[in-house]
Amino acid sequence: MSNQSAADRAKSYGEEKSGQVQQHAQGVTESAEQKASEASEASKGTAQSAMDKSGQTAEAATDKASQVSHTAAEKAAQAEEQTGSIFQQAGEKAMGVVQGAVETAKKPFASADEK
Repeated sequence: MSNQSAADRAKSYGEEKSGQVQQHAQGVTESAEQKASEASEASKGTAQSAMDKSGQTAEAATDKASQVSHTAAEKAAQAEEQTGSIFQQAGEKAMGVVQGAVETAKKPFASADEK
């Protein structure tokens, strides 16, 4: 009976250890799954943050380009106005010179009444 009893004890001990190993393996598996889930969530958060930052950067660049374009258009309009004003003044001066020249040219041919 002692052989039977030792065999039963060995079997019982083996079953107990097998159960402990299974419980430990289940705990390790659950822990690994939890850590994988946490890492996945953190990765999603980081990816979303990067996408948000990228979108903000693109929007800021678009705004800056729009501002630069608007400023350039304003400066071009000012330059056009200044150029037009300069040409107008030059034209008026030229007309004055021409009118003066015409008057000077008319003087020798003026009749005695007009003198």
